Order: sequence, then structure tokens, then C-alpha cells
Amino acid sequence: MPNPGSYTLNEVPPAPAGFGSRFYLPRSTGGWPAEADDQLGDAYASLAMARKASQPKAPPPTVSVALKLAVKDAGAWTLRDRGKIELEQTIANTRPGKLGACKLEGGALLDSFMLGEEAWETATDQAVWEALRVTLEVHGASGRGWRTANDAVAVAICARAGVEVKAGALPDPFSSPRKRRFDGRR
Repeated sequence: MPNPGSYTLNEVPPAPAGFGSRFYLPRSTGGWPAEADDQLGDAYASLAMARKASQPKAPPPTVSVALKLAVKDAGAWTLRDRGKIELEQTIANTRPGKLGACKLEGGALLDSFMLGEEAWETATDQAVWEALRVTLEVHGASGRGWRTANDAVAVAICARAGVEVKAGALPDPFSSPRKRRFDGRR
């Protein structure tokens, strides 16, 4: 049986104007004698927890990742825009905080990035795209290998940014602008 002097914070009437807080009381919510200043602090602590618990949950942040495509155009390898992915973050974003600290380049940078080593932690997205271009140029990649390498690097860059996407859901670099826009759910 509860103490007859117990109360809930919501039941405490407002204090008269100019007389401080309604929660500056000489007894606890359980009805027992207590220091009024302790009760004031305890009441505010309880109410802060209630406010925190009642706040709506925020949706995960939306992550935008610009995609590139390494292509051979008129005999020269270049990077072409491939569109962008805009999805809610579903995994940890591990993009580097110290941008541009990677000393690797070309195939060594790309290998390190794909293995989750130094370049994964330090190379900018642009440096990774350039390493892909150089690597495909050095090896004269074409056909399925060319497409798979482009898609794999795009998927890895998205993953590092906190977005899970499958290769089949990446924007088609050769689609007509009239085709439906990528929504991340294909």
C-alpha cells in the first residue's frame, strides 16, 4: 500500500507567482520527509528523463555519394559522372577525417582501398576514382571486368559513406535521362 503522502510530479499544483518552483517540497514523491532542494533537483532530473524519452526519434541522416565511371573515350581514359546515390545511412560512416593523407596512387591505392587498409582510412573519394581510372587504363580493362571493377568501387565507396547498395541498384551510366530516377530500392 502506497504512503498516503506520496504524489506524482504531474499532480503538484503550480507555485504561487514569485515563489519559485512547485517542486521545491519538503517531502519525496514517495511521501517521506526530505530536503526541499534535493527534491527540486530530483524532480528536474526525473522530468528531464521524461522529456528525453518523449522526444520523437530522428530518422537516420541521408547520405549523398557522387559516383564516377572510368571510361575510355576516343582513346583516352577519363572519369565521367555516373549520378549519385542518396539514401538513409544504414551502416557506420567511415569516411576519413583527415582527407588527402594517403600517399599511395594508382593500383596500389585501389588495392589498399578495396582491402580496407591505409587508403580505406585516408584516401578521398576523388583519389579512389582516379586510382580506378589509372588502374583500368594500365590494364586496358574492357567488357565485364571493366563494368565489374567500376561497380565494385562504387559499392565500396558507398559502403564507406554508410550506405548499403548493391551493384545492380547503381545508376546505369548509359541510361536515357528519361528513364526513372534511382530511388535505392531496385
